[in-house]
Amino acid sequence: MKIKKFSLLLLFSFFISQFSFSQSKALTIGDKVPELQFKMVNYNDKSAKLSDFKGKLLILDFWFAQCTGCVLHFPKNDSLQRKFNGKIQFLLINDLRDKGNDEDALNIFFSKRKNKAGEKFQLPTAVEDTNAIKLFPHKIDPHYVWINQEGKVIGITGSEEVTEKNIAALLNGKQVTQRMKNDIEFDYSKPLLVNDNGGVVHNFIYRSLLTGYLDGMSSPALGTPKGSSFSRIGAVNFPIISLYGLAYPELNHYQYVYRNRVLMEVKDLSKYETNDENYDSWKYNNTYTYELIAGVNTSMEKLQEMMRQDLDRYFGLVIRKEKRNVKCLVLRRDSENITAYSKGGKTEQNIGAGIIDTAKYAHNISLYEFVETLNLSLSLPVLDETRITEKITLDNLPGDLQNINALRKALNKYGLSITEEERSIDLIIISEKQQQQ
Repeated sequence: MKIKKFSLLLLFSFFISQFSFSQSKALTIGDKVPELQFKMVNYNDKSAKLSDFKGKLLILDFWFAQCTGCVLHFPKNDSLQRKFNGKIQFLLINDLRDKGNDEDALNIFFSKRKNKAGEKFQLPTAVEDTNAIKLFPHKIDPHYVWINQEGKVIGITGSEEVTEKNIAALLNGKQVTQRMKNDIEFDYSKPLLVNDNGGVVHNFIYRSLLTGYLDGMSSPALGTPKGSSFSRIGAVNFPIISLYGLAYPELNHYQYVYRNRVLMEVKDLSKYETNDENYDSWKYNNTYTYELIAGVNTSMEKLQEMMRQDLDRYFGLVIRKEKRNVKCLVLRRDSENITAYSKGGKTEQNIGAGIIDTAKYAHNISLYEFVETLNLSLSLPVLDETRITEKITLDNLPGDLQNINALRKALNKYGLSITEEERSIDLIIISEKQQQQ
């Protein structure tokens, strides 16, 4: 009887603790973080407690597998963790909103990703989390929560604050002023800055809006919602050239299919392009939000014409198509014995997957699709002069397609060649008005 009473008391205590946790409010800076337990992958054990990382600067990194921005930051975060070995800890939090990505799926996910040295990322990951997400609710990933050595929240930020400078200062006991991440409640199917939807109320029947970077908002293109009483075109936090792509359909097509045939002839390229490492600081001065709203019956062609006029007034770029002689990569038959012809099977490829340490393949696809994908990966335009119309299957292509010698060697085995030659092809030229004669 005593044993039964003791067991009931334990069970009662468990339910009380669970009820208390479920009722806990969201935490903010200065709050003590309660003990949490996680199911783990990419870690030396299948579970972990928050207290296991006590004594270190702990950075919770909320993410999901389909978030490209989240995954792009893994190499930087892995490098920072190695640099401050033993003093900081990144703990990735993958919660139950990431549908279909359970323990097995994420083990496979991390097995395919390595740093530049070919090593696995040292980024332990909590999977199927339901508790941390309640304590730190947010709308946009990646989302970083900074917890000091005593278990208190000292920062809630975006990726721009995750820097070597900030980490070193905190470890040295210095005060660090960080930009607090504030995800704004916003309905992308409704007009911007209207009826408290991200801003002030204004009555209007026509509006053209251009702003700089809007903090706390993600970056979608804006179309006309079904059943709306207005027609719309625009985008949130887009680089200048991406905005022009919305206004010029042909430029948009080249950007996504033939980006290596878009030529920038501008004085300061840094205003228009950056790399992934610098994007977090670059975006504040070089991305823009644009919205054009007109009458409900305004055609897309008319909206694009009006948008071009707006962009021209502020940015003054000239977009034109021009035929030029340029270096290209030409794909040809190397012999009559072509072994690339497909024998059927599933249509699949991983050429555009972005993982450079994994061999590439293309199964049962048209040569047009293969060349199209190469054009997205290579800096020189790729031209098909094989006259092959049948579907092809290629295996063991180099993990880094920029390695042309390795690509050439792999294609030669199938009776194909790829050589650098000059050709006259159509390019999209982007220039600034002051450069025009």
